[in-house]
Amino acid sequence: MFRLADGVSLEDADGTGVFLKDNGDAAVLDPVGRAVVEGLLDGDADSCVARILRDYDVSEEVARRDVAEFAEQLLDLGLVEAER
Repeated sequence: MFRLADGVSLEDADGTGVFLKDNGDAAVLDPVGRAVVEGLLDGDADSCVARILRDYDVSEEVARRDVAEFAEQLLDLGLVEAER
């Protein structure tokens, strides 16, 4: 499970998403990135992968790899935190 990091919000922007940090930094998500983020925030990596497989034409192997890599990037950027 993941949650937004302290001081970070996720805003809607015409079907995409924008991470806003308290310090004024922003990061824009395309629709696929937003789907991954919402899947990670709403459940776990497995449910996120299932959502991606349902909505996009991609293999399970690619979806799992891409979700794991993107989650790691979000963690590294301090946009999300893993719940304990």
